Amino acid sequence: MPASSIEKRLRKPKPRKFYRVGLDYRFHTAPGWQMENIAVLNGRRGLMSPRGSRSFPPLSEPPRLLIDRSLGRAPADWEQFQDFWLVSDRMKGALETVDREGVAFLKCETRGHEGTTFPRCFCLVSALVR
Repeated sequence: MPASSIEKRLRKPKPRKFYRVGLDYRFHTAPGWQMENIAVLNGRRGLMSPRGSRSFPPLSEPPRLLIDRSLGRAPADWEQFQDFWLVSDRMKGALETVDREGVAFLKCETRGHEGTTFPRCFCLVSALVR
């Protein structure tokens, strides 16, 4: 006998085994942040994972993130930055709850325009392939 529509609605959904994450195409404006010391970090114009691994490259100093509304919109909780993701402290907590062993974080020194401190902590994230 087929299940009624009420029984179907009352069933618990099966938990997902993986989540697909991608860019948010709703943003149509430039981000209001920039990595100040990108050239100093590893001697190149970009920040990429070492070849053959998903991890952070050796860096000469911590990444320095400048947040300035005159550059564009406020940063979101989850932003793509070259080979990594830039996340807020809120998103960091959520990712650690889901899979603490599957992600690695590198804290950025964050400041606002004209040297003001910025209250939200941002980190670079690398998803570790297991």
